[in-house]
Formats: sequence, structure tokens, C-alpha cells
Amino acid sequence: MTADTLCYALATLTSLTLLTRAFLIWRGQLDLFLFILCAFSSSLWSITILITGIETNTAITNFTEMLRYGAFFLFLYFVAFTKTNRSNSFALTHYQVPITLSLAGFILLIISGILPVNTANNLSASFEINNLGLLCLALSGLIILLIISRSLSTKQKLNTHYLILGMTLIFTYDAFCFSIRYIFDSSEHHLLAARGVITAVVSLMFIFTLKMNIWSKRVSVSHSTARHTTLLILSLCYLSVITGTTYWVVENKANDSGLTLAFVLIIASFFLVTLYTSAQKWAHIKVFLNKHFYNYKYEYREEWLRFIRTLSQGGPGAHLLETVIEALAQIVGSRGGLLWLRSDSDHYDLVTHSDFDPPNCKREAHDCSLARFLENWQWIINLDEYEKDKELYHDLQLPDWVVANKRAWLIVPLMQDIELLGFVVLPHPEVKHTINWEDHDLLKTAGRQAATHLAQLLTVQALVEAREFQAFSKLAAFVIHDLKNLVAQLSLVVSNAQKHKHNPEFMEDAIHTVDHSVSKMNRLLAQLRQGQVQPGSKNQLDIIALLKQIINERSCQDPKPIFHSSLEKFSVTANQDRLSATFEHLIQNAQDATPPYGEVTIKATCDNKQFIIRITDNGCGMDSLFIRDRLFRPFDSTKGQGGMGIGAYESREYIRELNGDISVHSELGKGTTFTLILPEY
Repeated sequence: MTADTLCYALATLTSLTLLTRAFLIWRGQLDLFLFILCAFSSSLWSITILITGIETNTAITNFTEMLRYGAFFLFLYFVAFTKTNRSNSFALTHYQVPITLSLAGFILLIISGILPVNTANNLSASFEINNLGLLCLALSGLIILLIISRSLSTKQKLNTHYLILGMTLIFTYDAFCFSIRYIFDSSEHHLLAARGVITAVVSLMFIFTLKMNIWSKRVSVSHSTARHTTLLILSLCYLSVITGTTYWVVENKANDSGLTLAFVLIIASFFLVTLYTSAQKWAHIKVFLNKHFYNYKYEYREEWLRFIRTLSQGGPGAHLLETVIEALAQIVGSRGGLLWLRSDSDHYDLVTHSDFDPPNCKREAHDCSLARFLENWQWIINLDEYEKDKELYHDLQLPDWVVANKRAWLIVPLMQDIELLGFVVLPHPEVKHTINWEDHDLLKTAGRQAATHLAQLLTVQALVEAREFQAFSKLAAFVIHDLKNLVAQLSLVVSNAQKHKHNPEFMEDAIHTVDHSVSKMNRLLAQLRQGQVQPGSKNQLDIIALLKQIINERSCQDPKPIFHSSLEKFSVTANQDRLSATFEHLIQNAQDATPPYGEVTIKATCDNKQFIIRITDNGCGMDSLFIRDRLFRPFDSTKGQGGMGIGAYESREYIRELNGDISVHSELGKGTTFTLILPEY
């Protein structure tokens, strides 16, 4: 091993050690991250020179030189911007010279790398341009350091003393080295070899003084950015090794270099693609970073947004049960789980499972040891910890199916206020995950949020069921009301049959009434089977004839209704059964509210193509509060067990359905008038 190789091997070792050291103490600070880039670029630079040779002037060596100086400048400009007085130090005029020198240096290095060296003159020109470019970069760095050191306060100088000193050593020697090589056209190897020694010395100084520098905490890098940056750095390191290997193959295996090079590139690409696409590798990187590089394991804003986004995906419905498992499992890297919820019978039932074989036992008692422990202590149960030390969990006795299932790992309570709504059993993740207080707090909080979502789902389901029962009860009430009217009609026929059974006209009316009742009962049965009130077909009806028919049917009860109208015919479009039921109900109510010696009159008039019916009685009447609060309220009856309380409500709703209106005027002790208005069709 030559002295040159030894110098750059030492520089490579110390630079990589510095890179590892800085990475281990990094907690998301942006300035320390930029310092890590400096250490990384120095490592890449020394490795490249170690592989290609100390005097090699190629595009790859010039690229690593540019990368190294670029990282240095980026770090120094950040220090100038954040750790000094901006008004004094970061004025553009102060940095015109170093910026101009650095741009010139980068341009010269690019020209030097692409200039063909097939002749002696070109080789000499490339040598001079390369030295001049590196000299410009070194001088630019010294000027930046001078401006920064003059702008720092005494306290800031103490905090950044070793950083300024180390960078000054690097730039000063580079300026000395390349000025000698440029002015005297010297190609002495020891001048370049000493660059490796200077880099090693400065790296050692940084290693031992790294924690003495006050790194900024105002700007942080997110966890996801850190993971992607780590993967990028690993990829760049990997590509650097592959590049060196390729160079060695080309230089030393000239006979079969093509085949060997292709083989090396295929293997390298395979491992790189595996690193990028493997979920398990990503999980390992995430756990490693969270464990060693952050004060907190989680970036809570991202975790909470992801948790809410997972809960709300897929839309409403039973799918929410599976998303609860998924949302909680993602926090700790698990896949799948079991969800248990409290049922109406106060048991805890297994309601769903995802990527987890369900146990044979599908129900746990509400007072079992597991349920009592979760509700009283509200702890996350770590089954691995429970197996090692059961005393930590007091008198908890786990069910047999939990103990027998080796995949089970965590039991997360779903607390709704102080009540246990249910719990989720999570399996072990693919990558080992250590549980600490952060996991416990985040899982408990997420469990409460999930319990709120589940409680809303259960409430909505209960509300839907209640509405279905309400709709069925409403249908039953209407059907019973109509049956009551049919029974009243048939009872009237039966009560008069003994007296008029030999009257042919009575028998004809009786048969017609029975036939009408049978038809209506068949329609009611059909409505019950379908579970909803059918609107029925609408036809053109002669409302005058319909009123006369109903009045004739209601004449069997005193006081007999009296009909007054100068109209011979008036047509409306309506369902005959429902409109007949409306008129019949209002006339019957008027008769029920009027003593036998009273009067019930029905007047029909026409005004501006509107049919107006007034049903008037001189019965007991109603007060204004009763009309406002109770008359049209469904299921509110003044007839006790004999009434359903839906006749007036159904009458008003159907009149409005026909685009008509109904109004009431009444006085206690004087009587009542119902006014119906129907449009002509």
C-alpha cells in the first residue's frame, strides 16, 4: 500500500465515522442535516480518489469535487442566513465575490472533465484548468468563512468555533495546494496526498466536538422526509460502490470486461430495486429511524391525518368495521385484527375480522375478566408483556382463545367516555415493534376516536330500524283506521238487516256495501304485504255525485246530513277510495260532535275553478288551542279507545296531496265548520 492510498484510506475511514456519528445525533435539525451532506460528500470524494487514483483528472473525480464543495457552500450559506445578523451578513453585495468565484470554479471543473486529452497540449490545458477551478472554489470558501466569522457574536463564535476552524483548514490547504500546482505547474503527489490527511484530521476534530455545536431546532425534517432521504443516501453509497467496482473491472479485466460488467450491473440493479420495493425493508428502516433518530416515535399530525383518512374511506355502512381495524393496525405496523363490540344483550360479540383467523369463541360476557380490566384500567394489553410478567396486569385472566392464539399481540380498548364499547385484537407485525408509552397513548386516543365513529354507526343503524318500525306502525294505524270504518259500515248493515231484510232495495244496498268492503279489505291486505301505503290510481271523479253517495250512506246516523248545492257536476282527479274516506270521516266527526236534534250541513260551491266544500255542524265546537295543537296531530284522539286519532290528519294530508287546502273555524258551544278547497282538473 502506497502512502497516497494510506492517506485517502484514512480520510475515507474518518469521513464515514463522522457521517455515522452525525447521523446518530440527528433529530431532524436542518443545519445538522446539511452537515451530514458535507460528511457524505467528503466520504464519496475520498472513496472515488482511493479507487481511481490521486492524479486522475476525469469527469467522475471532478463531479465528486463539485459535490463536496457544493455541500460545503450550502452548509455555510445556511449558517450565514440563520446564525448571524441577516441585515449585516446576508446582504447580496457581501457575497458577490465568493458567488462569482464558486460559479467560475464549477464551470472550470466541468470544462476540465469534458476536455479531450488525446494530445499533450490538451492534457496540459486540462491540468491547468482543473487546478484553477479548484483554486477558485477554495478561495470562495475562505471568503465566505471570513464574512461569517466577522458577523458572528461572541457567543455564536464559541458555539461554532470548531466548525469554522475545520472548514478554514480544509479551504486554506486547498488554496495553498492548488495555487502551487497552478503557478509552478507542479504535479507533486505529496501535495494532493496531504489533502487526505487534512480531511482525516478535520473529520477527527468534528467527531469529538460535534455535540459541542448548538444545532438549530427551529427547522425540522419530517419523519417521511428523513426515511426517503436515508434511502437516497444509502442508494448513493451503493451506487458509489458499484461505480468503483465497475471502474476496477474495466481497468483490470480487459479481456472479458463486457460480460463481467453486465453481470455486476444486473446484480446491483436487482438489489437496488429490491430495496425500493420491499415493504419489509421499508418497515425496518422506519423502525430503525424512529428508534435512534427521533425524540418522538411518531409524527402525530401525519399519523392523525392518516388515521382519519382511513376511517372515512369507503363510504358509510358496515365497511367502517373493517376500516377501524385497519386504521388501528397501521399505527403499529400490524396487518388485520379482530373487532369485538358490545351487543344489546350486554355481551361482547366478534363482529368482524380482517387477515386474522377468528377464534371458535364468538362471544364474551360483559363481566368477564378481560372486559372488566379494559373498562376499569383502560390500558393497552401487550400479550408478550403479559406472558413475561402477569403481575403488571393485576388480576387479569385472559380468555383461552387469546392465550392459544400465538399471533395475538395487542388488545386495544374502544372507550366511549367511561364505558367499554368494544376492543380490537391486533396481531404481531412483520417487523418487530417495541411498545412504549407513545404507542400506548396514541393507540388509546385512536381507540377513543374509533369508538366514537362506531357509536355513530350503531346509532344510525338503530335510527334506521326505529324509522322502519315507525313506518310499519304508521301503516298499521292507517289500516286499522280503515278497518274500523269498514266494521262500522258492516255493523250498520247487520243492525238494520232484521228490520229491512225483506226490502229488496235494502238488500241491494247491503250487497253493494259488502262488496265495497271486501274490495277495500283486499287492498289493505296488499298494502300490508308490501309494507307501505299505496297511493292508488287517480281518475276523473264527479265530486257532486260522490258527496251525494256518502251523505246517503251517512243518513243512517242522526243528525242526518243535509246537502246544499246548485252545481250539477264538478270534476276532479283523485283516488276515489281516499277522497271518499276523507269526506266520510269529516261528516262522521260532525255527526259525532252534534246531538241527534242538531244540524249537519254540507254546502258545495264553485269559485274561480275551485271546488269549495263547507261541512258545518252546531255541535260542541273546539277551542283555538285544541285546533292548533291537537286536531291534526296523528294518534291523538278525543274518543278514547274508540278512535285512532289519525282521521283528521289523513284527511288534511290527502287534500294537500291534491294541491288543495283545508281550514277549520270553530267556537265552543256553537259549532264547527271545515272548509275544503279542491282545484278543478
